[in-house]
Amino acid sequence: MLKKGCVDDLKSGALNRANGMIVLPMCHYPRGLSKTLLDEYVKALGPNKTLLDHFHAERERLGGNHNAAFISSRYQDTFSLSAKGVAELERFAKLSADRDVYFVCQCHLDQRCHRELLLIMARRWWGAKTELRTFSYPNFERRLGDSPGEIRQTC
Repeated sequence: MLKKGCVDDLKSGALNRANGMIVLPMCHYPRGLSKTLLDEYVKALGPNKTLLDHFHAERERLGGNHNAAFISSRYQDTFSLSAKGVAELERFAKLSADRDVYFVCQCHLDQRCHRELLLIMARRWWGAKTELRTFSYPNFERRLGDSPGEIRQTC
């Protein structure tokens, strides 16, 4: 099954490799995170730099409100994956049939995050089993086609 985790839980030991495969699908590797705590760092599954910079600017403008910044930056309207990212997601979707795979990010579990968008794609395109999502992303789901990699650019 595909699941979500956060870097803080990884650092504290609340989540570890005994729980399943630990994958870091982020644009930038987090400071202070030992590489021994995870199985793979996959930059191609993270947001592109432009989207991430816009999100960070919005979060600052909104006084640190993560979820409001996710919405105001139109994250679910613009997030997409490269062909390499789609291939990596397919690989993890297939691996998750036999073992738990955790997508770990710096976002907390009560925050909107691209991890949930990855779960939506994996479920739609390859029928992967995924844990329940915390939030809904209707705009993103409308953008997704049924063929792997098919993400429309506008809603």
